[in-house]
Amino acid sequence: MFCRTVPRWSLSAARPGARWLADLASTVSISARLKLDLKEAMKAKEKTKLSVIKGVLSDILYAEKNAMTGASFSRDSDTDVATLIQRAIKQRNESVQSYTAGGREDLAKAEEAEIGILSAYLPRQLTTEEIETHVAQ
Repeated sequence: MFCRTVPRWSLSAARPGARWLADLASTVSISARLKLDLKEAMKAKEKTKLSVIKGVLSDILYAEKNAMTGASFSRDSDTDVATLIQRAIKQRNESVQSYTAGGREDLAKAEEAEIGILSAYLPRQLTTEEIETHVAQ
C-alpha cells in the first residue's frame, strides 16, 4: 500500500512575528480579521477583547439573518461590517456620556476601552486637513 506523508503547516509556524499579522490584516476582510483575533484573544485570555469581538460577530450574524428577509448585508463586504462597527462605537460613545453624567467613571473607562478595540477594525479616518487638501486638488 502506497502512503505519502503530507507536511502539516500551521499558522503559528509560518508567522515570524507581529509583522505577519499586519500583512495578513491588509489582505483579508474585516470579518475574517475578527475571527482571527477571536482565536488570539481566546489564547491570550483577554476577556474584554474577547467579549467585544464576540458581540460584533453576533451582530454580523444577526444582520445576515435579517438580510434574508429583505435588507442587504454581506459578511464579506467591508463597508457593511464597518457600518455595523461604527454603529457599535456610536452606542458605546452614548454610554460613555451617560456614565460620566451619572458619575460612573469606572464604567465609562470600560466603554472607552471597548471603543479602542472596535476602532482598530475600521480604516483610518482622514483628518480635516487631509480632507481639505483632497478637496482642493
